[in-house]
Amino acid sequence: MVEQSETFPPKKLHLDLVHEPTPDEEGAIYTFQFLTAEAAAARANGTIWFPVDRIFEMSEPSEPMVYLAQHGLGNNTCAVKSLHRLQQMVHNALVISYYEEESQDIERHLQVRHAAGTV
Repeated sequence: MVEQSETFPPKKLHLDLVHEPTPDEEGAIYTFQFLTAEAAAARANGTIWFPVDRIFEMSEPSEPMVYLAQHGLGNNTCAVKSLHRLQQMVHNALVISYYEEESQDIERHLQVRHAAGTV
């Protein structure tokens, strides 16, 4: 029998820091994707992925810049604007909230989503 973690590997929401923030045909300005740690680290097609859950640790205005400088992106205008905007939305506008589901059981996840009316 295949282990569930092999079938559905854990993924986290990531933001592409170097995607030019311009609206696409659907109106999306930023590029977000749920990725495994391996996929996020690959930097395929010129992407540089930031794990969105890390922004909750960055309450001070300077912390995104420190992160970008540590990752060689301090002079990348797209990265600076994207991460700064995310930090502003989470810590100042308070329009984003989350909860962490500890269980990796896909059935549990589907039950939670169905109960919330999002399926």
